[in-house]
Amino acid sequence: MTRNPGGAVWTGRRVRAVGALLFAGSFLVYLAVSRLESVAYDAASMIGVAHQMVNHFSLNASGGFDDYLRLSTPYSPYGIGTSLLIVPFYAVSKVTGHEQAVLALINPAVTSTTVVVAYAIGRRLRWSEALAVVAAATFAVCTMALQATTELFSEPSVSLCVALVIWGALRWRDGIPSGALLVGIAAAAAAQFRSDSVVTVWIGLLALPLIVSWSEVRRPRRMAAVGVPLVLSLVGIGAYNDLRWHSVLKFSYNGQGFHTPLFHGLDGLLLSPGKGFFLYNPIAVLGVVGIVLLLRTNRGVGVLFLLLIVPRIIFFARWDAWEGGVDWGPRFLLPVVLLFVLGAVEVLHRTTARSLSGTAARAGFVLLALAGLAVGYLSVRVPYEQWYGTLAAPASAARYAHGHPFFVGQGGTAVGDAYDFTFRASQIRGDLDLLVQGGAEMAPAAFREGHATTGWLLLGSGVAGLAGACVVAVGIDRTRRRRGDVDDAPLNPSGPGRGPTVPTAA
Repeated sequence: MTRNPGGAVWTGRRVRAVGALLFAGSFLVYLAVSRLESVAYDAASMIGVAHQMVNHFSLNASGGFDDYLRLSTPYSPYGIGTSLLIVPFYAVSKVTGHEQAVLALINPAVTSTTVVVAYAIGRRLRWSEALAVVAAATFAVCTMALQATTELFSEPSVSLCVALVIWGALRWRDGIPSGALLVGIAAAAAAQFRSDSVVTVWIGLLALPLIVSWSEVRRPRRMAAVGVPLVLSLVGIGAYNDLRWHSVLKFSYNGQGFHTPLFHGLDGLLLSPGKGFFLYNPIAVLGVVGIVLLLRTNRGVGVLFLLLIVPRIIFFARWDAWEGGVDWGPRFLLPVVLLFVLGAVEVLHRTTARSLSGTAARAGFVLLALAGLAVGYLSVRVPYEQWYGTLAAPASAARYAHGHPFFVGQGGTAVGDAYDFTFRASQIRGDLDLLVQGGAEMAPAAFREGHATTGWLLLGSGVAGLAGACVVAVGIDRTRRRRGDVDDAPLNPSGPGRGPTVPTAA
């Protein structure tokens, strides 16, 4: 193989085109399924803080929204990150009007960016361009990331930060010094969106010496690049806590703590019919296999994935509100969805298409992705809160929740228990029932009465964009094979932090 500078330039342009198509395609799909509004209490609280910042230069949430639960007055219990993200969008809406519609663009934009970063991670993992696009597109539309774009929660932003930490670590490994700064900034930002990231995201930094050489990690400039953003983030969290609670170390949301029995929470988050992670993200089943493969073939990345996954699951399994309230699936686990998707594609990367194991892996991937797509359809077709409202009605509660005990020590309800732990009262089953019985409302604003043409145009354009990204990626792979060019992704045959590198855009 020989280096081909002209080919590298050509490839670089095509790579950027793939990234642009992935962003545009996923963003248009998210617009097609958007409700153009936020209905969650958490979102209203964070929007209220943004209102106060723009209108009164204050962090006090009082007067910024209708605090009907009286949990966010005078200050919101949530991190400042999402409110800061809302500020420019809200400021634009004061000029253009249509505040709800403008704010509804935030998480589609955030998640579309995560889709592009997923593609960049695939390239850094030495996958083919086509497999990198498959990973990005699967995450975009075949997981609960799709539904998460329709509400203004903080988890999509944390998901982006986690993706950037992984990408930054791989860039650093490949000899791009800015990777260290990217790791530090992304981890620091994650803590501003959700303070639990100090435990559930920052712990992943312990894997850096397995990805980057220890001598490189110890360099003062690199340590500062990672450490300074983290310290500034901690100072910011402490100052915000002190302002609200008069205690630098008070992180709790209105007195909530860790009282859920561990195995009860693990059962609910991972396996239960109502909130089980693998039910809402079927592709994660194959992802488990891929993460095991990574631990054998790319130990540093595999350990990084485990550190980002396991502590998060344990942390929220013990959390009082482990289920995340009335929402779609286990939303607190959204930041690890991409890791399981990457694991699933790693299985494809490590197997040959013509082998028995490769054929089985590809068939399983397709079936699980289609199952995820079907679940995703339900998640955006029916308003996520409609089924719980239906279930809470006396007649429905008697039918679906009778005989189910309260949450142990949580002061919950039989309806809530049935919603989380039984299939007959679960969100997926409930949405199916509403559709079959003709009682389901139309969630996407673009498909409501008189707007279906707009919805189909947005959806069709988005799918075309994702398909176009795949076509261009396949073309890049074919051209590389034909020309015999060296892959423009950095090579690293000598181990972490060593070996020749060829910087690229991704």
